[in-house]
Amino acid sequence: MWMRLLILVVTGCLTMAAGEGQCDRACLNGFVDRYLAAMVAHDPTGLPLATAVKYTENGQTLKLGEGMWGVANAVGKYKLYFADPASGGAGFFGIVEENGHLQILALRLRIEERRIGEIEAIVARTTPGAWVKPEGLTEKPIFSESLAPAERRSRAEMVAITNSYFEGLEQATGKLTPFDPNCTRMENGFVTANNPAGNPMQKMTCGQQFDTGFSTFITHVRERRFPIVDEERGLVYAIIFFDHSGGVRTVKMANGTTFNVPPPYDTPYTFLIGELFKIKNGKIHQIEAVLLPAPYGMPSGWGGELAAGQCDRGCLEGFIDRYLDAVVAHDPSRLPMAKPVKFTENGQRLELGDGLWGTASARGAYKLYVADPEAGEAGFFGTILENGTPAILAVRLKVRERKVTEIETLVARGDAGGAHGERGARNLEKMGGPHPVFLEPVAAAERASREDLIRTANMYFSGLERNDGKGVYPFTDDCNRIENGEQTTNHPSEQAAGRFDVGALGCKAQFESGFFHFVTRIRDRRFVVVDRERGLALAFVFFDHAGNCRPVKLPDGRVLPAGPARPFTWEIAELFKIERGKIRQIEAVLDQCPYGMRSGWSGWEDGMSSRARDYSQPLAAP
Repeated sequence: MWMRLLILVVTGCLTMAAGEGQCDRACLNGFVDRYLAAMVAHDPTGLPLATAVKYTENGQTLKLGEGMWGVANAVGKYKLYFADPASGGAGFFGIVEENGHLQILALRLRIEERRIGEIEAIVARTTPGAWVKPEGLTEKPIFSESLAPAERRSRAEMVAITNSYFEGLEQATGKLTPFDPNCTRMENGFVTANNPAGNPMQKMTCGQQFDTGFSTFITHVRERRFPIVDEERGLVYAIIFFDHSGGVRTVKMANGTTFNVPPPYDTPYTFLIGELFKIKNGKIHQIEAVLLPAPYGMPSGWGGELAAGQCDRGCLEGFIDRYLDAVVAHDPSRLPMAKPVKFTENGQRLELGDGLWGTASARGAYKLYVADPEAGEAGFFGTILENGTPAILAVRLKVRERKVTEIETLVARGDAGGAHGERGARNLEKMGGPHPVFLEPVAAAERASREDLIRTANMYFSGLERNDGKGVYPFTDDCNRIENGEQTTNHPSEQAAGRFDVGALGCKAQFESGFFHFVTRIRDRRFVVVDRERGLALAFVFFDHAGNCRPVKLPDGRVLPAGPARPFTWEIAELFKIERGKIRQIEAVLDQCPYGMRSGWSGWEDGMSSRARDYSQPLAAP
């Protein structure tokens, strides 16, 4: 009787909410209830499904009616809802009974035009020996509390804070993640942080655990997705994999003690995890997770429909990590290489083992990944130590059939300060991580084509080269730029000075000022990695300065300096975040080189080069 009543109530709720407009919290929660009721009834026919609905359970693509659908017979009392009206995401943690056995379910739905387009379920089952305790799940009011406006953070900030948790685990440090002093974590019904009744590690808070450096044996946190961001309640739902390669046998803690890594983490082992974070005042207060052991290296099933052997985002980012680990180990044999493979460093073709391969001593903390599964390209900006000295590194890898065919690197060495002593690898490390917008996915309906992303980024170079101040420049009002670790737009120190200084201006105002008159030419423009999911375009270019410019007097009386009085060239790796056809954020790695130097990629002899086209000639505006 109660099940029939539930279906009637939910159906009525959805009918009232099914008018034009966005699906709000009540509407999204209603879809969850309707889904659960249909699953328990073993009948998906009454659900409003999109034509191409996709359903995965524990990372496997199934037909609706399979898996939990065939055995679920009741929904338990524990229910935790979270919703993202902006993206149409609906989430749920709860207990489902399967043939008399209580299981823990993490559920994600995506609602598109009042229909269910995506279903992703993670089920932690109470099989013999499993680390699953459904009866341990109890209501936590903190997850249902709405935040005051002053306590909230933007979507991008919330994603960045959540991602810093995974970065902290992967790097075994507590310096990157902002925890509330009383942060508590629950996993599969067990309290594993801030648990007075637990073992010594479990008694610690989340932050105290990170400070120990315990997590070295987690060798990779991959396929990081943040599909639901509940701004009103300060919740972020992440779906990730924790890989344990088995190669780390002992862990040295921050206090100098060591421990042997216990089974099963001393063998190749992976967890698929759905993890919910409560963020208040910019700090993580509560975490709840559903964990599922999985075959080592298993993909999520949500990396796109890829051809056999093609590499998805997690795979491409994994190749970057393997490359960097091989460089630090001075051992190219650790990386699966195609024959032939081409490697350049700062535009020069070298043998693997030369250049940075011989001097890299450690990876830095700053890491920014770019992935292009369609083209099999991966990009990276980060910090690295060379014989103990920090440097900034830009990397491009091309991957074909799970082997590296091209390696292009740019190393900005030297840590001298810029105009304000804020430049170089050390300053990037101080930032704690990349700008959050670089990590934020773009809603599927708003994603630009590859050509449009390239076109928008190329307008930046064409505008710099023209320097006429009259162009229609594609910048958002809050556009900002970082170059070799230095903020070169909207600089607060220069703004406070109250004088004309180009560093105080925003992106658009700098272009309109005429300041870039000393840039003679921008050539060999190659857009090598295009990350449509996140709206990113990574270009390798050369800026030529002929050295023959004179000071320029502007109509308002200001005088622009002549610029460098010598011919030289910058080789630049430049990354653009593009939102709705406008540039929001720019980050660049620059290295000075002889005037007129070429990249080494214009004649890659066997035709494998990523440079399908040189965009040095301006494209027409869309």
